[in-house]
Amino acid sequence: MSERFSKRERAALRNLAAEAHDHELQNALTDLYDEFCVWGGDGMSAFDLNDKIHEFHDGISRELYKTYVLSDPELAVTIGIFRKTINLDDIDKNLREKLKPMVEGFERMGEAEKK
Repeated sequence: MSERFSKRERAALRNLAAEAHDHELQNALTDLYDEFCVWGGDGMSAFDLNDKIHEFHDGISRELYKTYVLSDPELAVTIGIFRKTINLDDIDKNLREKLKPMVEGFERMGEAEKK
Protein backbone atom coordinates (compact mmCIF):
# COMPACT_ATOMS: atom_id res chain seq x y z
CA MET A 1 0.00 0.00 0.00
CA SER A 2 1.39 3.35 -0.96
CA GLU A 3 2.49 6.03 1.45
CA ARG A 4 -0.36 8.23 0.30
CA PHE A 5 -2.58 6.71 2.98
CA SER A 6 -2.26 7.70 6.61
CA LYS A 7 -2.01 5.04 9.30
CA ARG A 8 -5.66 5.63 10.15
CA GLU A 9 -6.70 5.30 6.50
CA ARG A 10 -4.73 2.08 6.09
CA ALA A 11 -6.54 0.67 9.12
CA ALA A 12 -9.88 1.78 7.66
CA LEU A 13 -9.04 0.07 4.34
CA ARG A 14 -8.18 -3.16 6.14
CA ASN A 15 -11.44 -2.99 8.11
CA LEU A 16 -13.49 -2.29 4.99
CA ALA A 17 -11.83 -5.20 3.18
CA ALA A 18 -12.56 -7.50 6.13
CA GLU A 19 -16.21 -6.42 6.20
CA ALA A 20 -16.58 -6.97 2.46
CA HIS A 21 -14.93 -10.39 2.75
CA ASP A 22 -17.31 -11.35 5.54
CA HIS A 23 -20.36 -10.14 3.61
CA GLU A 24 -19.49 -11.94 0.38
CA LEU A 25 -18.43 -15.09 2.23
CA GLN A 26 -21.76 -15.16 4.08
CA ASN A 27 -23.60 -14.93 0.76
CA ALA A 28 -21.53 -17.76 -0.69
CA LEU A 29 -22.07 -19.87 2.43
CA THR A 30 -25.82 -19.38 2.09
CA ASP A 31 -25.61 -21.09 -1.28
CA LEU A 32 -23.58 -23.92 0.26
CA TYR A 33 -26.11 -24.18 3.09
CA ASP A 34 -28.81 -24.76 0.49
CA GLU A 35 -26.80 -27.75 -0.75
CA PHE A 36 -26.72 -29.13 2.81
CA CYS A 37 -30.51 -28.78 2.94
CA VAL A 38 -30.87 -30.78 -0.27
CA TRP A 39 -28.59 -33.45 1.16
CA GLY A 40 -30.43 -33.44 4.50
CA GLY A 41 -33.67 -34.01 2.66
CA ASP A 42 -32.16 -37.04 0.92
CA GLY A 43 -31.98 -35.11 -2.33
CA MET A 44 -28.30 -35.90 -2.91
CA SER A 45 -25.69 -38.36 -1.78
CA ALA A 46 -23.00 -37.65 0.77
CA PHE A 47 -20.47 -37.94 -2.05
CA ASP A 48 -22.26 -35.26 -4.06
CA LEU A 49 -22.38 -32.96 -1.04
CA ASN A 50 -18.71 -33.60 -0.43
CA ASP A 51 -18.03 -32.53 -4.03
CA LYS A 52 -20.03 -29.33 -3.45
CA ILE A 53 -17.98 -28.56 -0.32
CA HIS A 54 -14.75 -29.19 -2.21
CA GLU A 55 -15.91 -26.93 -5.09
CA PHE A 56 -16.81 -24.21 -2.57
CA HIS A 57 -13.43 -24.43 -0.85
CA ASP A 58 -11.38 -24.47 -4.04
CA GLY A 59 -13.63 -21.97 -5.82
CA ILE A 60 -15.46 -19.01 -4.33
CA SER A 61 -13.99 -19.33 -0.85
CA ARG A 62 -10.43 -19.26 -2.18
CA GLU A 63 -11.18 -16.41 -4.61
CA LEU A 64 -12.70 -14.29 -1.86
CA TYR A 65 -9.71 -14.96 0.39
CA LYS A 66 -7.29 -13.95 -2.35
CA THR A 67 -9.32 -10.83 -3.13
CA TYR A 68 -9.90 -9.54 0.38
CA VAL A 69 -7.06 -10.97 2.47
CA LEU A 70 -4.08 -11.45 0.19
CA SER A 71 -4.63 -8.39 -2.02
CA ASP A 72 -3.52 -4.88 -1.24
CA PRO A 73 -6.30 -3.34 0.90
CA GLU A 74 -6.74 -0.44 -1.55
CA LEU A 75 -7.40 -2.91 -4.36
CA ALA A 76 -9.61 -5.08 -2.15
CA VAL A 77 -11.77 -2.11 -1.14
CA THR A 78 -11.99 -0.92 -4.74
CA ILE A 79 -13.19 -4.37 -5.79
CA GLY A 80 -15.73 -4.32 -2.94
CA ILE A 81 -17.00 -0.94 -4.13
CA PHE A 82 -17.17 -2.16 -7.72
CA ARG A 83 -19.15 -5.23 -6.64
CA LYS A 84 -21.47 -3.01 -4.56
CA THR A 85 -20.42 -4.85 -1.41
CA ILE A 86 -19.03 -1.60 0.00
CA ASN A 87 -21.10 1.57 -0.26
CA LEU A 88 -18.83 4.41 -1.38
CA ASP A 89 -20.91 6.88 0.64
CA ASP A 90 -20.02 5.03 3.86
CA ILE A 91 -16.33 5.81 3.43
CA ASP A 92 -14.67 8.86 4.93
CA LYS A 93 -14.63 11.73 2.43
CA ASN A 94 -10.82 12.06 2.30
CA LEU A 95 -10.32 8.34 1.86
CA ARG A 96 -13.06 8.24 -0.76
CA GLU A 97 -11.25 10.95 -2.74
CA LYS A 98 -8.01 8.96 -2.64
CA LEU A 99 -9.82 5.86 -3.89
CA LYS A 100 -11.71 7.73 -6.59
CA PRO A 101 -9.20 7.24 -9.47
CA MET A 102 -9.03 3.49 -8.95
CA VAL A 103 -12.80 3.18 -8.54
CA GLU A 104 -13.34 5.14 -11.75
CA GLY A 105 -10.85 2.88 -13.53
CA PHE A 106 -12.80 -0.20 -12.47
CA GLU A 107 -16.05 1.42 -13.60
CA ARG A 108 -14.55 2.16 -17.03
CA MET A 109 -13.35 -1.43 -17.33
CA GLY A 110 -16.81 -2.69 -16.37
CA GLU A 111 -18.44 -0.47 -18.97
CA ALA A 112 -15.96 -1.66 -21.61
CA GLU A 113 -16.78 -5.30 -20.82
CA LYS A 114 -20.49 -4.63 -21.34
CA LYS A 115 -19.85 -3.40 -24.90
